[in-house]
This record gives sequence, structure tokens and C-alpha cells, in this order.
Amino acid sequence: MQKGVFNLFGWGMVASFLLFQMGCASLPPPHANSFYTEDEVVTVKMLTCDGLREYKDDWEASFKPVDISYPCPVEPKIAPVGPLVIGIVAPLAFGYIKDKLKQETTNYVQQFGTTYFDTFWQRKDGKYNPKSYGFEITRNANRDDDKISEKGGEVFKLVYGLAEDKEGFFWLAPIHFKTSKTKAKVAAWGGSPRIDTKVEIALDAVWVAARQRYHKENIAKFDPLLIKGYEIDSPKVLRTSCNTKEDHTCLPLEGGLNSFAGVPISSGSSSSEAGRFWLTVLVTESDTAKTKKVITDLSEVLDKNRDKIIDFIKKASD
Repeated sequence: MQKGVFNLFGWGMVASFLLFQMGCASLPPPHANSFYTEDEVVTVKMLTCDGLREYKDDWEASFKPVDISYPCPVEPKIAPVGPLVIGIVAPLAFGYIKDKLKQETTNYVQQFGTTYFDTFWQRKDGKYNPKSYGFEITRNANRDDDKISEKGGEVFKLVYGLAEDKEGFFWLAPIHFKTSKTKAKVAAWGGSPRIDTKVEIALDAVWVAARQRYHKENIAKFDPLLIKGYEIDSPKVLRTSCNTKEDHTCLPLEGGLNSFAGVPISSGSSSSEAGRFWLTVLVTESDTAKTKKVITDLSEVLDKNRDKIIDFIKKASD
């Protein structure tokens, strides 16, 4: 009997606390570096030698296991400044992405992504060579109550390196990662605020084969990149070439190599660029504190004991 009264008293106190917190619209308050969901822009930029130079050490460290040398000149070449061709950034387009985004996730598990369209090959001296040696995924976002940081600033960056081996196979590997502000809500109270990040990438292509047969299909779906327990109080950049004994501003980035056979070229093509492809990216962020589960479980318990709690509170107030 005493145990039952104690439980009801406990749930009564919890219910009162929750009602107060909900009235204050702060259940629970987000961490200062989390819940950046406003004015979101997610982009993909393919990296030529000029863009890759910043990540040279990380690119080399990622592809050393498959014996692929850095593809660009070490010293920058002086060249005329021209416009950067980005391609078409489209909404999420394919079924496997739509299915995942079909239902809106809760605050503590958030997703973002985009689909990038471009050509893979560039013809030079009668031979097709890849146009890029990697790509950069960025997210710019904002929070309504953010009074400090620049509005719409960069809050997420992930860089992948792309390399061709001696046999003509292509390899893809993450080389640089940083999240300064999360999209997922992370509770401001209790423990060290951390998130888990899952990155899924798929490659689709369209081409015309012999006898004018049209093809449009998925040509590569890579193993997801999983980054566990990323600390967001003072987030550090993760790099494949990071040596923590010499550099305390970074941490090692670990991610397996993925390979694919390249993007098909249409039969009889002689254009300067070929191999039309779609690169689809989906990023999922999760609060490691499992706040969502705690609140869900608590809500269910309160719902099941609703009448008993209300009756207990009424009797206590008499």
C-alpha cells in the first residue's frame, strides 16, 4: 500500500513538472549547438584539383591502402578564373530516399539530404577522364533564437575523396567531417552532449547502350558512414590524416573504402562531357542521450496512470 502511494506521489510530481515545463515551452531546452532547422540549404560541390588541394593529406591517407597516388600537381597552376560549374541541385528524387523521408522524424532524430546532377567524364586528347576527385557536402542552417552566430552559416561539412586505380575501378572514401551545429535536437541538461551521424550515399546514372537501349538505374549504393558519439560542446574536425599526438584540434576519421565500376558512357558518344549521374545523399543525426525514448516512455506511463494521478492530486489538494 505504501509503495503504491509513493508511486502515485512520484508520478504526480513528474506530471506537475512536465505540465510546468510544457507551459514554459522548454521540454527540454535544446543544447546551444543543436536544433538548427531553419533556412536550411544542403549542397554538393564536386572537387577539381583546385578544390581538392585543401584536403591533399587526407585524400592521400584515404587511398594509400589501394596504392593510388595524388592526382593533382603539388604546386597550383596559374589559370584564368572561370565560373564554377555546379550542376543542378534537385530535391530528393528517388524512391529509396522518398520512403525514408516520407514521415517526418521527431526532433531528436533528424534527416537532411539532396540530389546532385552532373556529368562524370571529360574528353581530352581523345580519351575520357573523370572530371572530379571528390565532392563536398555542406549544410547551412539557422535557429530562431540564435543571436550570436551569422545567420544561415555553414553548420555541417563532409568531404569524400574519389580515386581511380590502375585497373579502372573507382574508390570512394570520407576524408573530412565536421558538425558545428546539429539539426537533431540535443537536450541541454545531463551528461556530455553527443550525436550519432549516419551518412548514406547512392549513385544513379542514365545512358544509351547498343541498339539505342535506354538505361536509368542505380549503379552504386555505398556502405553507410557511421560516426558514433560525436561531441558537440566543442566539436572537432575529423580527418583521415589526423595525428592526435601532433595536432590536438582534430580527431581521426575512420570509414571504409567503397568501390564501383564508374559511370557508363552512352554508346557512340563523342561529346566533350559524358556519363550523366545523380548523386543522392541522406544524413541522419540522432541524440545519443536517447531523450526521445525517455520522453516517449514517460508519456506512456503517465497516460496509463492518468486517472490515478489526477485522483491522487485532487485528494492531496483537499
